[in-house]
Amino acid sequence: MGRQSAFVAVLISAVMFGSQLNAKPFYEYCLNPENQSQQQTVIAVMIKMKIQDRLNEENCRLASDLLRERSYLSIYPDPFEPARGPANDLRPIEDEIQIRSLSLAKNEITDISPLVNFKDLTQLNINFNPISDITVVARFGKLQEIGATETNVTDLRPLAGLSRLRELSLAKTGVYDLTPLKKLANLSVLFLSHNKIRDLSPLKNMALEYLHVEDNQITELDVSAATSSLIMLDVSFNALTQITSLKDLQKIDAISIGHNQFSSVEDFSSLRTLRWLDVRDNHISKIDALANLTDLEYLIIEGNHICEIPESIRALEQEHLNSRGEWIKLEISGEGQQNGCH
Repeated sequence: MGRQSAFVAVLISAVMFGSQLNAKPFYEYCLNPENQSQQQTVIAVMIKMKIQDRLNEENCRLASDLLRERSYLSIYPDPFEPARGPANDLRPIEDEIQIRSLSLAKNEITDISPLVNFKDLTQLNINFNPISDITVVARFGKLQEIGATETNVTDLRPLAGLSRLRELSLAKTGVYDLTPLKKLANLSVLFLSHNKIRDLSPLKNMALEYLHVEDNQITELDVSAATSSLIMLDVSFNALTQITSLKDLQKIDAISIGHNQFSSVEDFSSLRTLRWLDVRDNHISKIDALANLTDLEYLIIEGNHICEIPESIRALEQEHLNSRGEWIKLEISGEGQQNGCH
């Protein structure tokens, strides 16, 4: 990069985050909030500190001192005090860089750039906010958990370098491109339901434990990298006919393939640890292959073509010992709700 380009980059950074270079402490915002939005945030913090929300010098000093000792902060609207309302201006807390865990769920936040100096943040919850731009998150190299469900976040590029990220929730955001997640090898929990995702190949090499991708537009899924780690898999409401390496899953506890296009459960026959299986609304006519699953406790089969339950499956409805030495019996749901059976 030439000198001129470097200067331009520095200038852009200064314009974007310049207001945080001389961050004001909470105490000053508390005494003299610039607008109603800042006052709402200040009051929310004071309530969290269990301090009266009168903005006088004594209360502001006490709140500021208590806040400085905190590593966890939750700013949450009070449902019993509508007049206080949700927060949408984070500048009053811009100087609280000691915070490690920050929950901002169910507010009206559209801008999280005041958090630019929160470089030690490990948990960030912005669920249920009308935010779309998370550029500043790229600076939080210690982040391990992000909750952004029911936001407007569709551009995941700011997450690409967060190598410590373990849990990510992006349900109901409209996200469709997972490419920026490709190198996040430590991701183990992913909630991506109710989106517009077609391609899961960026996740192919991840040793995931929990994967929720229900209600997307997925036609292919390969879990070969997660055969020794995957515990929960929900791919319902997609267009799958099979799952690559499904039969090799060693720790799987629960699977939902409801509302897809499966015609066989043969690949499930080796999943000896499976306890919960939902295959509703597919094209399945036989379930004999499940007879070996002695740990199975719940089976949902409605909306298929299973006209008869084989005796080998009926046997699992009787009390028997599972692989952990526990007495269990299988519960089958939807037996009388099959298609084309007379």
